[in-house]
Amino acid sequence: LGVRYTSPVLCISVGFPFLIRVSRHLGESVKELVDLTMDEESQFKVLKVLTRHSEEYAGIGQVRSRRSGQIIYFDIELTFRPEETYEDIMDTVRKVSNEIKQEIEHCSVNIVLYGAPEIQA
Repeated sequence: LGVRYTSPVLCISVGFPFLIRVSRHLGESVKELVDLTMDEESQFKVLKVLTRHSEEYAGIGQVRSRRSGQIIYFDIELTFRPEETYEDIMDTVRKVSNEIKQEIEHCSVNIVLYGAPEIQA
């Protein structure tokens, strides 16, 4: 009678921890594949950099972020004054992008030049 139940009990006791480990691994893998929003701390770091350079651009459009695996992706729309030169605009884009990358590890920053600002009459 003891031999009859030994094999199934042994299989269950070996298989159960394996099943738990596989289910955890699948859960972590799915999280890496799904785009997630970023945490508040990272959002504040981006806002801090944008605020630091607020005199260099005319306005902000949308700031989008997503996380995919270990990498956080940022799409930031900035508006510049018509009198700004291309060199000045690209200098601002480089500074903002580099500072965000220094503040947040494993990120990709895409600055989108977004339309002309509204002119107040």
